[in-house]
Amino acid sequence: MPQADCLCAILTLSLSVSSLLFLSLCSIEWAREKFDDLFVSGADSVNSLLESREQFLQKLKQDPLSEADALKAVKNWCGLQRICVRVGTVGKAR
Repeated sequence: MPQADCLCAILTLSLSVSSLLFLSLCSIEWAREKFDDLFVSGADSVNSLLESREQFLQKLKQDPLSEADALKAVKNWCGLQRICVRVGTVGKAR
């Protein structure tokens, strides 16, 4: 039965490596989605708003399911901008 034990060990190792690869790919995809949510979608929404407020609001009305998310992203990015401006002006003469 040593051959059967060896075969079981090889199969277990093979499954473990496959599982790790799958988890790694899932982690990478999750990180990409989070990065896009945090840094790409929000910035795109703010740029759209700054370019044309009317078109931005009209576009939101066409897709009510994503409306709240887009508005939250804009709010977060505008808050981030205020923090960056404050940090940039600390210690400078006004």
